[in-house]
Amino acid sequence: MRISVVTPTLPDLSGSSGASAISGAAVALTVFLRRYVNDPRVETLELFLEPRDLIDPDAVRRMATTLLEPQNFGRGKLSIHPLYALPDIWKDRCERIVHTDDLHALARDRDLRDRFSTGPTAIACDSHCMGNPYVVDSLRLLAKAPQTSFDRIYAPSTAETAAIRELLIALRAPERIAITHIPRMIDPSGLSPVGSDPIKRELRSRLELPSDGIIALCVGRMTPATKGDFTVLAEVFAQHSRAGQYLVFAGHEESQGYSDLVAQIAKRFGVEERVLLRGGFGLGDRGNLYRASDLLVFPADSGNEVFGQVAVEALASGIPTVGTDWDGLKDTIQDGITGVRVPTYSPPYLGRFDEMSFAADSNTTLFSRAQSTVIDREALAESLERLLNDGELRQKMGKAARELYETHFAPDLIYDRLVEGFGEQLEAAKGESDRERCERQRWANENSLAVPLSDIYRTYGSRSLFDHRHRFATSAKGMDALHGRIRVELFPEIGMVLPSEIIERLLSGLREAMSGQAILDMASRNGLPEDLTTFGVAVLCKHGYLSIS
Repeated sequence: MRISVVTPTLPDLSGSSGASAISGAAVALTVFLRRYVNDPRVETLELFLEPRDLIDPDAVRRMATTLLEPQNFGRGKLSIHPLYALPDIWKDRCERIVHTDDLHALARDRDLRDRFSTGPTAIACDSHCMGNPYVVDSLRLLAKAPQTSFDRIYAPSTAETAAIRELLIALRAPERIAITHIPRMIDPSGLSPVGSDPIKRELRSRLELPSDGIIALCVGRMTPATKGDFTVLAEVFAQHSRAGQYLVFAGHEESQGYSDLVAQIAKRFGVEERVLLRGGFGLGDRGNLYRASDLLVFPADSGNEVFGQVAVEALASGIPTVGTDWDGLKDTIQDGITGVRVPTYSPPYLGRFDEMSFAADSNTTLFSRAQSTVIDREALAESLERLLNDGELRQKMGKAARELYETHFAPDLIYDRLVEGFGEQLEAAKGESDRERCERQRWANENSLAVPLSDIYRTYGSRSLFDHRHRFATSAKGMDALHGRIRVELFPEIGMVLPSEIIERLLSGLREAMSGQAILDMASRNGLPEDLTTFGVAVLCKHGYLSIS
């Protein structure tokens, strides 16, 4: 089995974007990829990246080091390609799972699979955000495509599973794609219950946190749109906590000025020394943050928060969570056992805010919905106050939290279920009839998402480069490059997609002038792709290695 992933972002995978700024979705994708590439059941993990992400060999090397375990280096387990190489790679008739990172990319990957893959290929789609209008666009296209029995959406929570089903019903395509609920894996490294108070004090000293007292931790990017409104939490904590109790916010500021707003609330209530904003923590400190804390508080209220992996990280660390009764937290917090779920009320139909969601930026839509999602402040205050003041209850819930993690959320358990699902998908894909496959491919070709750029731009220039009047020949500059007196210098992104073999063949084959059609005939005789040959002629003409007459 091969697993393909299209256009993940290289900085997120390599860690070069700054650890504290990496989103939970990027962390989750990295966890998936590490599992895939080091699994002996997976022949190869294929990553198709934007050409610009392949320019820096050090960044690519960092990514490989991030993903591969040492024993798997040099074994062909990780295959990295520029995006435009996908048609060539997928024509090998091999069995594949296409890991789609979110619902908004489902139509994209379905289009690519149906037009370019020649072997049994099934799509396994993760889900991160239902509030994005691009998700609806993607599923609307899926609703029109021929139905398959082998593609699946893997929803990380029961609430998300129900939400996707409701959306498909609204699109009049309730059975269009299978939906399976499997929790999302976390990276368990560094996440375990703290052994003793001296260890906890040592961790706090290392993290520059108060050595004594009770710490309630809130982990997440500082934004009221895509996580939870932390101003509510800051105000409730300020009114219902006492000396020796601290609230620590650990997360990158995503909305400018939001951290200052939280700090102003703390100052207004005179608790600025007990409400600590620490945005500089990186992924390497994540485990220590939980182990140094006594409980997690997570007031999720955004449609972007479909799972809440911080709650699972708290389970793994053996600390209770006070969270909202919201989406994935309904699965990850056992109310009264591993923590407390605070009643949370979804807004009703909001007229223009719903009707114009497609016209607004997705964060604007998420923000308006989050601001109209109401958390029971009295229940939040009561729950927070209770856990801040009852050490025996925290210990009891923390023990139950770790047990729930080991029985329901341990990565090995989740991954085995996922791979079992992949096997079922591939068996179904292999059973697809020739008629079904041809119908799927025909529909994709007739309804492709590809933009017909050649048709759109046909009238922009004087005439087509391959006009029958044009002849192409190797220029003096091209002859210098052919004989090694100079190098062919092109933008690095071009070098990632245009093979040197095509450049050399064009420079050597055009010592005598040829028409565009003659060049394509030459390419066909030599087994060169027509599209890359055409692209090569254009690029070499643009940079003076070929001349036009």
